Amino acid sequence: YFLNDVEIDKKQYSEFIAQAVFGLTTDKPSLRNVSHKFIRNTNDKMQKTLNFLHGNTTPDVYDLLYLFLFGFNGLPLIKKKGEFNKEIKKQKAYLAAYRNPNRETVLAKMIKPLKKEIAEAERNIKNFDFKDSHDESLKKLSEIQKMISDYSLSYASLNMRVRNIEESILSLKNNITQLVENDLMEIYSSAGVYFNGELKRSYEEMVLFHNDVIKNKINFLESELLKKKEEIESINEKINGFHEQESSLFRTIKEPETLKSINQLFNKLTELRENLASIESNLTRINDTNALIKSLEDSREQLLLEIELAVQGLEKNIEVFNEFFGDLTKEIYGERYIFDLSFDIDKGRCNFDISCVTPNSNGGKKKGEITAFDLAYIKFVDKVKLKRATFVIHDSIEDVDVNQIRDIFFEANNINGQYIVSILSDKFSEDTDLKMMMNNSILELSSTNKFFKV
Repeated sequence: YFLNDVEIDKKQYSEFIAQAVFGLTTDKPSLRNVSHKFIRNTNDKMQKTLNFLHGNTTPDVYDLLYLFLFGFNGLPLIKKKGEFNKEIKKQKAYLAAYRNPNRETVLAKMIKPLKKEIAEAERNIKNFDFKDSHDESLKKLSEIQKMISDYSLSYASLNMRVRNIEESILSLKNNITQLVENDLMEIYSSAGVYFNGELKRSYEEMVLFHNDVIKNKINFLESELLKKKEEIESINEKINGFHEQESSLFRTIKEPETLKSINQLFNKLTELRENLASIESNLTRINDTNALIKSLEDSREQLLLEIELAVQGLEKNIEVFNEFFGDLTKEIYGERYIFDLSFDIDKGRCNFDISCVTPNSNGGKKKGEITAFDLAYIKFVDKVKLKRATFVIHDSIEDVDVNQIRDIFFEANNINGQYIVSILSDKFSEDTDLKMMMNNSILELSSTNKFFKV
């Protein structure tokens, strides 16, 4: 294979043909599938205007093919909408779990009474009647246990934050694997064009961009995680130190009832504080999740507006195509045909069909319909300046009425493209037709002048 006198491999050659001739910049739809639209070299393809691929071809292959052919630029947006729906559903599930057993309205009402009980417990400790014999030791013990209580609360809060950060990092890592390897590949290989018929970023650039965003988030969270773990380690060391002091004081105090009483006071205070911290933490999670859901829903609404614009662009393209298609079918055999391509935003699927006043076409008329469709497509891409192939190769049209063939040839000579077809010379007998054939023939074969002189 050679390109501009430079030898290249088959893959490079295929990529060049795909991009330069067919406007394909990605793997899907495939070059093989797209080429069948423009090269109808079998009788089967000449009998099927729309479903010209292999009989086992799945609908999603046709979806990608026709969205590509008619310049739909909303496939990345559709995938993004699916991501938003998935994330919103996940966050709503989290919200339901956070609200069990109490909703945010109940939790908010619990805070004030709990703070009142905490203040009362602190007063009880402050006003505790220590025995004279161990007054200083007990007071010291009280102070130490208060410090243990305070630091334990901070320790629990930091541990909860660490768990949340670790979950976020894991979620991001899973997200980058699934999104880049699956969703992004599908997104950007499904879209033949991107915004106004041109890809703003190549697939590789989008992968790098997406990876960078995710990695930056992960790096930030990992940095915060390291700091929080260092704080936890520092607090844990302090708690252990206070526990050692506490144990030392326990050994010097000989008032078991006093120890029991003060321990009960501190246990109650710790329990109240932990309960308050849990309620405040859960309330924060609920409020944060509500805010995130609202943000996601707002972004989805904006995305839906963009999708609607993309769908309008597709519908406008179909409208332009149908102007040419209808005029050609009317000119060729007196009936106006209309091509319908509709896109279901929710399902991300296409419906397509051709309709006319009398839909029961015979073989010759079917080939006329196919020719009109393919010529109209060349006119369409020329009109909207879409980077697509502007040629079509047809197997044969011998069974098409000679008057229709004249109309087809006349129209073909007035397009900004190429219509290549094989036809038997004895199909025509009039001098005008023979002259037209002579002026437009690129290869003539006979029983004595065979292909490749075989």
